[in-house]
Amino acid sequence: VMVGLLDAFRADHGHLRDAVDLVARHGIAQVRLVDTAGTCLPHQLEQTVGELVTRHPTLRFYGHFHDDFGMATSNAVVGLSLGLQGVDVSVGGFANRAGHPALAEVAMALRKLYGVELRDFDYHGLYALSRLGERLYGLLENPAQAVTGVITHGIQSGIRTELLNRAPTIFDILDPREIGSSLVCMFGVRSGRDGLLRFLREACLLAAHG
Repeated sequence: VMVGLLDAFRADHGHLRDAVDLVARHGIAQVRLVDTAGTCLPHQLEQTVGELVTRHPTLRFYGHFHDDFGMATSNAVVGLSLGLQGVDVSVGGFANRAGHPALAEVAMALRKLYGVELRDFDYHGLYALSRLGERLYGLLENPAQAVTGVITHGIQSGIRTELLNRAPTIFDILDPREIGSSLVCMFGVRSGRDGLLRFLREACLLAAHG
């Protein structure tokens, strides 16, 4: 049995603590803390998750975060660092309203930023999984979606190309091959003939002002 506490992060903290105490007294060992409207702020988690995990070390706490204000992945990762046993995620972040933390974001943040490897996890399949989700449900991820966006690991041909050759992690610490993708080199406003003309126009403008 798992008890889900809706709107846990907007509730009065004393009320939330009392509710968890009641759950514990009845021998229920699992509690899901639900950020129903996506209003949880990362700095709240120390008082909520951190305090509850310390107060009830025998309970297993889980997190359910929504992304209405773009904080779901941060809340998920911070919550895990404070003792959550797991968090709900979804492919591409798709779910009710603004969605849940994206599976790829949470998995790769744990791996690249915290050094936490998920056992038996297929990191290399993350890019293909996002594309499969798009085909099955007819929902396109943001092209610049963190980790799995189709242009996320792309650069405009120009100075960045040389910088990437010299110091590949200066723009992107995540090698796209880790998720089954590849680096995309694109022409842009600073590429080729157009880039040279733009540079000359800017240089001449600056020269006119000394």
